Amino acid sequence: MSKPISKKTVWIVSLGFFIILSVYTLFQYQKIKTRIPAEKTGTRANKDRKPIRVPQFVALEKVFYRSRFYFTFDSPQTLEEYRETENLDGVVEGWENDFDLARKLMNWCRAQWEPGRPDPYPPINAMEILREIRAKRTGGFCAQYNYIFVQGLQSFGILARYATILHHEITEVWIQQYQKWICFDPLYDAYYTDQLGTPLTVLEIHQQVKNQRPVRIRANQPVADVDSHLQQFRQFAIWIKNNHISSPINFSDLEYFKVYFIESPDLKTSIPSKALSTANPADLYFNPDYEKHQKVASAQAPA
Repeated sequence: MSKPISKKTVWIVSLGFFIILSVYTLFQYQKIKTRIPAEKTGTRANKDRKPIRVPQFVALEKVFYRSRFYFTFDSPQTLEEYRETENLDGVVEGWENDFDLARKLMNWCRAQWEPGRPDPYPPINAMEILREIRAKRTGGFCAQYNYIFVQGLQSFGILARYATILHHEITEVWIQQYQKWICFDPLYDAYYTDQLGTPLTVLEIHQQVKNQRPVRIRANQPVADVDSHLQQFRQFAIWIKNNHISSPINFSDLEYFKVYFIESPDLKTSIPSKALSTANPADLYFNPDYEKHQKVASAQAPA
């Protein structure tokens, strides 16, 4: 007859089995750990490791950044009727450069009517805006001045685009002699400069205001509260769609074509949900002669 196993024996066997299992598990853990790359272990050695140096292989003067956004403009041919009907050549007669032409045209735009309520709201078409306002069937404010100004500039082949700041619409124009986008405000028949008199972009005005540096408004119309007006530049968007004659859309879709400059992710909640955004100034402030540079570079490249 077999002798029963004592409780002491069962306890010793169980303890031994547990010890063996623990040792085996620890051994397997150490074995797996050695396979994990150092970058994922979070060890002190990894934290002290120097970053990899990545040199610039392309000389900066050969780099032409192309915006991630596609900007569209109406052609002079599309706006030829507007230019002829309003005799815009006579309006800018004697112009010396793009900046001078823009100022003459802006002055003409502001003189077409006094600001009023655009009700019903006219379409983004300079000829229709002027026809309806002159017939006193509606009125116009900052946006309508912008539309007839931008389309007037485009009729001369000058790149001009719409911009939005807080509760106000303005314009940016590519001015060749400055080689940058210059901000114009047709409502006030104005442009903006720094203390040295250099015309500014919307982004530059934004940065000047944010850093509490002075901005001068060169306006032919009174600005009731200059400080409050400049604070409107704390938020801005550049329109990527500026071809509303050749490719018209409804106002409900405009926000899809605005790119807001957002310097920190938490500010995204302050812009319309439809809108685009970027934290990279080069997405908005690029050289529109990019394609020309590319063609020259291709022609100079060895066969």
